[in-house]
Amino acid sequence: MQNYLQPGDNLSLVESSMVHVDSSGVADGLVNSGDAVVVGTIVGVAEFDAAATTDLVTIKTVGVFNLNAQGTDNSGNVAVAIGDKLYIDGATGVISKNSTKTPFGKALGAVASGNTTTNIDVKLINA
Repeated sequence: MQNYLQPGDNLSLVESSMVHVDSSGVADGLVNSGDAVVVGTIVGVAEFDAAATTDLVTIKTVGVFNLNAQGTDNSGNVAVAIGDKLYIDGATGVISKNSTKTPFGKALGAVASGNTTTNIDVKLINA
């Protein structure tokens, strides 16, 4: 097929287009390896650190990752259970059960209601 480009499991996008929460502890404001990211409705996890906002950053769009998920939804505090749908906030990068946000993945662990510091395994939704 002449117009086939790639499987799409990895996408390279400009750092400045990404919304993310720093999960690496590096407070440089840039995307770092392991950060959950969202660009419009494209979701993934950064493979590498960005050194500048103009860098192309490769994100994984499929797989299972250990990420921070919050025990909240669009009406307040709520527990996250295995199998629950998770969403990422396109403005903050926060992952929760808030269904008004962008679909992100499925929970493979539990988070207590109201908890904001728990990391769980998350299976990405490949869109």
